[in-house]
Amino acid sequence: MGMAIDHHRLGSPVPFRTDEPTPVYVHVPFCAKRCWYCDFNVVTGLGRLTGEYLKALIGDVAGFAKFLQSPRASHSIYIGGGTPSIISGARLRALLEALTAAFPPVPDAEITVEVNPTDATPQLMRALADGGTNRVSIGVQTFDDTRLAELDRLHDGDRAAEAVHLARAAGLASVSIDLLYGLPNQKPDHWEADLVRALALRPDHISAYALTLYGAGADARATTLGGTPAGDALAGYYDLAVARLAAAGYEHYEVSNWALPGHRSRHNLAIWQGSEYLGFGCGAHAVVGRRRYSTLRMPAAYLEARSSGTSVVEWQEDLTDADRLAELIATALRTADGLDLEHLRGAFGYDLVAQREAVCASLQSSGYARLTADRLTLTDPGLFLADGIAAELLPE
Repeated sequence: MGMAIDHHRLGSPVPFRTDEPTPVYVHVPFCAKRCWYCDFNVVTGLGRLTGEYLKALIGDVAGFAKFLQSPRASHSIYIGGGTPSIISGARLRALLEALTAAFPPVPDAEITVEVNPTDATPQLMRALADGGTNRVSIGVQTFDDTRLAELDRLHDGDRAAEAVHLARAAGLASVSIDLLYGLPNQKPDHWEADLVRALALRPDHISAYALTLYGAGADARATTLGGTPAGDALAGYYDLAVARLAAAGYEHYEVSNWALPGHRSRHNLAIWQGSEYLGFGCGAHAVVGRRRYSTLRMPAAYLEARSSGTSVVEWQEDLTDADRLAELIATALRTADGLDLEHLRGAFGYDLVAQREAVCASLQSSGYARLTADRLTLTDPGLFLADGIAAELLPE
């Protein structure tokens, strides 16, 4: 079923599970500055490598597609980072052309590029639109200039708003913004002001994430800045987003994501629902068949591998049915569509309601979940606790 992924990359042929169009992710690791709270695979001070990196990346994409021997359609293409917009519009357009040639998009494919507000110009937005991009995700984080400075961001609130306007002016069909809550020194009224300003811009999609701290350095910096809310205090910020965004007509379709009708992120939804996906560039992850792998994280190692003709894969693992079931429960439960109970029975032989009857009953009585004959979904209060609930629903 489906063409096998190239053996040069993974060491042995690995067949795709299906012939369905596939989400494709591309990682651009370069950033002008590393924010203290960031845990993504990013590098700074290496802007001189962007041209060489793009050339190697385009070669990797084209070579991978050639190994497949027959075209594999793409369900969505997502260029993230890092800061993809740090690269010139012309180079991004060349990358988009290579991706769409290698993985022909289906007619309604979603093509997203992440944009930093400091990079947003009319020229960049037009280049993205002309290159086939139909969705941009703008890293606003907050409109509060004091909080932005404390986060080490290089833009201010007005620049973030201007980025949204420029995307609209370029004719991009869907505009998404990222926001953070639970920041040091951020009070509930600060967060509400962020939501009010965001809604005044009427983006098509809003991602609102609780600030997550990784490592002792981030913990120490947050503490120095005044500490961050937790528990019920943090839930209050989430509840404020739920109420404000629902009143404005946004669908709460995943724990941290809201969209106007027709603007849900199809790329992320496919992955949350267990789709295979491909990944290119430094530190990109992919799942093909039962194999999960990621590519070399550092640009120098990636460029050397591409130059020498060796594999760009850094690690790989074969997923068991138990792994796949646990991941599907964890990710699908975070979405408004919830768990397809018949799929769990058919694909994994797991009758969740029968084996977790007491847990399901408790979730319903507490108002955290809704159960029908074929689906288990979480309510807004339940979504805030999704990770813990998922753990209770796993097989013994």
